Amino acid sequence: MILIVEGTLRGVGWTSFTCPVADAIAAFDLITSYVARGFQINHAKMFERGLQIDLPAEIFSPHSEGCPFESLR
Repeated sequence: MILIVEGTLRGVGWTSFTCPVADAIAAFDLITSYVARGFQINHAKMFERGLQIDLPAEIFSPHSEGCPFESLR
């Protein structure tokens, strides 16, 4: 599975930051660790076997309530 993240960290824009991840839980853990370090997520998506899964950036806001999995249901 491939995770692609776009966002901003300390005023620097990051586009198409690509990371291999083992599964969706690893992707959420990785994004959460980026947010904890101050990375503002603008867009995130995962690719697996030709499928693209867009992840709503607002679920990774430090001000959102609940866990990311609940928001995706």
